[in-house]
Amino acid sequence: MSDYGLKVSEEGVDAKVATPEECIIHSGYPHLKTVISGTHEYEVLVNNAIETDDIVEHGLSYVPSIQAYIEIDGDGKWRALSIWGFSDSVECKINSTKLYLYVYGRSAGTKIKVKYYIFIDKIET
Repeated sequence: MSDYGLKVSEEGVDAKVATPEECIIHSGYPHLKTVISGTHEYEVLVNNAIETDDIVEHGLSYVPSIQAYIEIDGDGKWRALSIWGFSDSVECKINSTKLYLYVYGRSAGTKIKVKYYIFIDKIET
């Protein structure tokens, strides 16, 4: 049998006969593999300052791919972050050893919660 692996097909399509294009997940394609994940909480110390905080050391010795989300002051709204930009004056950056949190221009006492996922995949430049 040459057709094996995991398939999750679109609604109304039989996964046993679905082509990769008709699948939501198909193990024939590469997928990001999470190596480290967690939650980090930070409270802003100084009004309108630029602050930074170490989130986690990943120990991979290269710059991995990441995905991060933030919640501000427990508002229940999770915002996706990118290492290439910022949202709501908050940014995550990663290098070959650590994931960092940067906060710009927020009021002292603002509480920021970060959910992060570090993938084994390298960032290709």
